Amino acid sequence: MSILEDVQGPVQEHLKAYQKLFKESLKTKIRKLDWIIHYLVRQKGKQLRPLLVFLSAGLCGKINQRTYRGAILVETLHTATLIHDDVVDSASERRGILSINYVWKNKIAVLAGDYLLSRGLLYALEYEDYHFLQLLSKAVKNMSEGELYQMEKSSILSLSQEEYFEILHQKTGSLLIACVQIGASSTEKSISTSSQQALYDFAYALGIAFQIRDDILDYVGKQTGKSIGLDLKNQKITLPLIYALEHGTEKEKKNIQSLLRKNKNISTKSQKIIRDFVHEKEGIRRAKEHLRSRCQTAQKKLEVFPESEYKTSLKNLTKWIQEE
Repeated sequence: MSILEDVQGPVQEHLKAYQKLFKESLKTKIRKLDWIIHYLVRQKGKQLRPLLVFLSAGLCGKINQRTYRGAILVETLHTATLIHDDVVDSASERRGILSINYVWKNKIAVLAGDYLLSRGLLYALEYEDYHFLQLLSKAVKNMSEGELYQMEKSSILSLSQEEYFEILHQKTGSLLIACVQIGASSTEKSISTSSQQALYDFAYALGIAFQIRDDILDYVGKQTGKSIGLDLKNQKITLPLIYALEHGTEKEKKNIQSLLRKNKNISTKSQKIIRDFVHEKEGIRRAKEHLRSRCQTAQKKLEVFPESEYKTSLKNLTKWIQEE
């Protein structure tokens, strides 16, 4: 059994039932849109965000129908943002298969993303889940701001560690924070302010760790949910490169920045030069060290909760992130 399967163990049956409900919630009478949605939902992925909703609900109370609605809402809006992200990044693949924008072109992809976004909002209103809607609206706002800020900083090839972590908090952490907040608030049991803060801090650290993992994999050539090398192709400066640049000479820094600046869609040769530089300056090793530190922080934040299979799974989730 893999670590992820072990993590899913306590809520495995809930995830199966949720997947069926998720598919049903997105049914439409528009044939082309129905094809696209069918194409999307068959790519189950790791279901990290619904998983967090269910585990957080189990950690803080009892999983119920509101928990299911929260998981469906989270995944609907998350899927919409992924479609839009692929259009922005000109990505040709998602989770190992052709992306929506590659198969149906950008115009239809954007409209499909808009449909899912509006469907999620209407789904929340239908059941009067206003608190869920408030949490996710804030998360989507933060994600959009983070993406735009990263594009702005990348365009001038300047990004400090502090700015990088703020972007990660907005782009990845904000949605994971919303997931645990929705899970916890979906139960009938109220939790203390300190427990709410601990759960927030856990998801914050987890979100940063998850994105650092993704950034590392973009350099080491393993398959992730997105196309390999996409960050470099789109001139995105991430933690491995930030660390490498901090430990390079002025001449090396100028050379790397020149390679990024000259290539609107950076060439394979330039990518290799930058990758070699990152490895030589131990950018990957330092990024992995920071990843481990964030995972340790996430685990410590869970100590305020009583022992349970849900708590164990959330702790093991940090181990899975480190082993990917």
